[in-house]
Amino acid sequence: MRAIAALIVLAAPAGALASYGGQPVPPVAGQNLAWFTGTAPGWISECSGVLVSRRHVLTAGHCTRDARTGGRLRLAGREVLIGTPPGRALPRTVRRVAVHPGFRTGPRGPGVDLAVLTLDRPVPRRPALLATAAQEAPVLAQNTPAVAAGFGVTRPGDTVRARPARRVRLEILSPFQCVTPGLVPRFRARSLCGASPRAGVCAGDSGGPLTVAPRRGDPRRLVVGITSLAIVQVPCRSVAGVFTRVVPVRGWIGRQIGVRLRP
Repeated sequence: MRAIAALIVLAAPAGALASYGGQPVPPVAGQNLAWFTGTAPGWISECSGVLVSRRHVLTAGHCTRDARTGGRLRLAGREVLIGTPPGRALPRTVRRVAVHPGFRTGPRGPGVDLAVLTLDRPVPRRPALLATAAQEAPVLAQNTPAVAAGFGVTRPGDTVRARPARRVRLEILSPFQCVTPGLVPRFRARSLCGASPRAGVCAGDSGGPLTVAPRRGDPRRLVVGITSLAIVQVPCRSVAGVFTRVVPVRGWIGRQIGVRLRP
């Protein structure tokens, strides 16, 4: 892939990012995935997320902000759905939105593109596991397999209530394959990028998790990133997804969910 200087945000009025060409996530595996819609006058953004405690959803910061003005998006009905059809998706009301202080809008990119949604009551589902620094370290190597998941558009006219979440298998790329050399240090400090030759990201899964197995043969999945941006060659098919790393901000996430997370 040719290195390019700019990252392209796909949080346009049509939505955010999605796993195009992937496979449906089984209801059991997708029980902690989340979906919601944000609106502003003349703007709508469909986004994904992942349950990181029984009352908190981790998502992308730009899913809660109007990319044109930086103003807060109104969550439609203030409702978040937890789980993936055809399983039972549980609705919850958002009581609070915390956006990482390092998030920003504008042409230079979103900075630390993360937000935490606090729900009105607990969800009886098992939260996702966030990777520690020691668990993430092997993932930073090029060609590591990873899985991105989200509620992306797969065909015109789809509605999220009728379609399951999908997941796509990616390989982690070197930062030099995703940005120009001068941007690599800043990019590496807060982001990962990954791609697949057979599938890509499209409108619908910003905020969805990027997960890895802690070791070969281990059935658990660890969240190492949250879907943020895409580097586009052919929309939905030939793209590299850009994911905000969770390890550098574990302390901030812990403070939002009321748990002390070790590094």
